[in-house]
Amino acid sequence: MSRKTAIQREHVFSTSTSLDTKSPPDVGWRDKKTAEQCLSHLCLSERLSDIRFTFSDDKQVVFPAHKFVLSMRSAVFEAMFYGSLAEKGDTVLIEDVDPEAMEVILRFIYSDKPKIDGRNVLRCLYAAKKYALMGLVQQCSSFLERNIDTSNVCSIHEHAVFYDMNSLQTKCFDYILNNATEVLKSPGFLKVSHSTLFNLLKSDELSEDEVDVFKAALHWSKNNCEDNNQPTDALKLRKCLGNALFAIRFPIMPIEKFAMAVATTGILTSEELIMLYQFNATNGSSPLVKFINRERSVPTVKVNVTKRIQTQYQANKSGYVLQIRNQYDYNGDPLPNDRPFVKVESVSGTFVKNVKKITVGNIPVTDYRNVGNKITFKSPIETSDDNPIQFYPTRKRSYELERDIDCRSYRTSIQAEVNGRSISIVKVPVGLETVSFAKC
Repeated sequence: MSRKTAIQREHVFSTSTSLDTKSPPDVGWRDKKTAEQCLSHLCLSERLSDIRFTFSDDKQVVFPAHKFVLSMRSAVFEAMFYGSLAEKGDTVLIEDVDPEAMEVILRFIYSDKPKIDGRNVLRCLYAAKKYALMGLVQQCSSFLERNIDTSNVCSIHEHAVFYDMNSLQTKCFDYILNNATEVLKSPGFLKVSHSTLFNLLKSDELSEDEVDVFKAALHWSKNNCEDNNQPTDALKLRKCLGNALFAIRFPIMPIEKFAMAVATTGILTSEELIMLYQFNATNGSSPLVKFINRERSVPTVKVNVTKRIQTQYQANKSGYVLQIRNQYDYNGDPLPNDRPFVKVESVSGTFVKNVKKITVGNIPVTDYRNVGNKITFKSPIETSDDNPIQFYPTRKRSYELERDIDCRSYRTSIQAEVNGRSISIVKVPVGLETVSFAKC
């Protein structure tokens, strides 16, 4: 029986039974639905469908769809169904997108409500790019930006490079620089491309100990050789590093560390070793070829909160609180009293992903950058005993905010020495990891 005949019979059946006291099921499915709801109702439905998707990965799965709806949302589908080389027949075999990702694609097309999660987002990004669904590409990008951490940032960065997603790529690269200590030790770092490695090593903002930078690069090189079934002798490691080797700041390493960590690896030639030793012995007056002797960015004073004992927490309807106080002597004077008060340059932690607004006391802070799990203030924030920094999360109903432990702050007592001044951190957001202070 043809599809046309089936539809006609359904219509006749509906007409002939219109006087019955009980209507057949699903006849009035449109009646109380908006256009948007009707379209969503048709997603993965046989009703009115004129195309089917089958999959080489799972031949048991068949997705019905509607050519016009698909073409309305995607120029690729329009060319596929209505172009000069349009698909023949009513079935399309999908070979490079799995059924789960294709279902997300269809739900986005019909309802703008795809079910993206950490397990499928990269596969959905590939499919969204393939079918030119830029709205879904943006949703995938936003999901990835919100969920960047040290374990996945390198992988996300490489995908952003591959798909030419500049904003996501920049956010990932900044995150790597701001969290280099952890990222350089992660398994994901070993899989970055050579161009990414080179760009990281040459960046002045990679404010890590230079010996640690060298060790990370060497580890990357060994892993790359092993992946390509190559030996891991010094010559091969050097060749694998290529020009990235000369982005490492060997001249600024302490001579003792250089001798122990670098010279013994055989990664540098005898001539290069002599040149670097002479450069160090003459305080930089001897010639230096190829190598960079410029210091990287001066690191800020960083206080690691997670390693300190935290006491109890308190709910705060407004959001998170970071409160820092001077330490006072027995006379009530700040210790020491000839130093300026500390200025917060950045904070990092899991709570950062929820932050939408920041104030110091009642004054809004607008000039800051929120990337990954780190907030960096363009102009370091000076706090006082009575004007804490407050971080406001996405607006929720008040009773939800009170009930959510992630929107609470610890009462604690963390003592630190910053720029010659003794301070005490007395309240910190739940999920805070580090506070970095500007050097004066």
